[in-house]
Amino acid sequence: MTKTCKNLECVICCDQKDNILNMTIQCTHEPSTCQDCINKYVNNQLSKKNILIKCLVDECDSTMEYQDVKRVVSNELFLKFDDVCLKLALQSEPGFRWCQGRSECGSGQIHIGGGM
Repeated sequence: MTKTCKNLECVICCDQKDNILNMTIQCTHEPSTCQDCINKYVNNQLSKKNILIKCLVDECDSTMEYQDVKRVVSNELFLKFDDVCLKLALQSEPGFRWCQGRSECGSGQIHIGGGM
């Protein structure tokens, strides 16, 4: 369970917040980052297609697991994370090709035997 503390200062924005927490369940340090800053950081990492999201505390080597992201970020941002994870997993499949039709299609398939 992610530890949450109230009325502490976020080490990123330096604001007093009621939702100071650890990014992962593996973090052993005191909670130090507000949920708003974590959301902004995760969103920034996802815009770079990075799903290996490290804790913001310099001394911490923890990386957010799927369940950490689900527990800590907003529902909307979690759906974005889940979508990026899916797309990266599909792209790693040999022979996978995205639909060449409309750009908003978002579908694809695995082609066996080359081509395309």
